[in-house]
Amino acid sequence: RHHSVLSFSFSCFISPQFCFLYPEMVDKLILLESLGFLLAPEDTEAWLKSKRRVIDRLLSLEAEHQTPKARSPEAALQRLLEANSHLTAEGGAILLQRGATETPAG
Repeated sequence: RHHSVLSFSFSCFISPQFCFLYPEMVDKLILLESLGFLLAPEDTEAWLKSKRRVIDRLLSLEAEHQTPKARSPEAALQRLLEANSHLTAEGGAILLQRGATETPAG
């Protein structure tokens, strides 16, 4: 199914990227008060491949609908610190407060 995309001001930086990445989904792009899509022609192909690969991977992960793993708050902090050596325990605890939800399972 094709869609028309209408963008104004700041969204004019985002919508052309979507249209370049998924042209099969768009039939028209309308930009109001825009500078356009700022990418050198020689960089377009590499950009398209790279971005589409990342987005398609994220969409496939989301589509798998896996149940999130539950960990104790302590185990979650330990995992976060192991994966991010630059992070302090205090910084990791703050990130977990903002980005995690505690459930009865962990």
